[in-house]
Amino acid sequence: MTRIRDIAHRNDIPQELKSEIKHRLQNKLHRSADPGDLKTCEELIHRTRQWHGLSDGFRHEFETFYVELKEFFNAMGLDKLLEMVKKQTGLEHQVNEFLGMKYHN
Repeated sequence: MTRIRDIAHRNDIPQELKSEIKHRLQNKLHRSADPGDLKTCEELIHRTRQWHGLSDGFRHEFETFYVELKEFFNAMGLDKLLEMVKKQTGLEHQVNEFLGMKYHN
């Protein structure tokens, strides 16, 4: 929670983005975090990747927060397990196909 608060109060991001992070993510997480917040964070991450002029420091901190949020909700557990299965079983094609469907649907 400290990281997202710090991110939402940075002085090197536009006020519009600062406000959106604060209202759509920080305040919501503070009240009642749920897996839907991952989707919100993912949407904001995609927008910031396309937003020109944002500092590398901001991008790094926001991406780090996103990884931490996924770990909090254990959303990365399956991916890590599948990567191990892929390496140990030779099911590379099947695992890649599954992961592709997971992230593109």
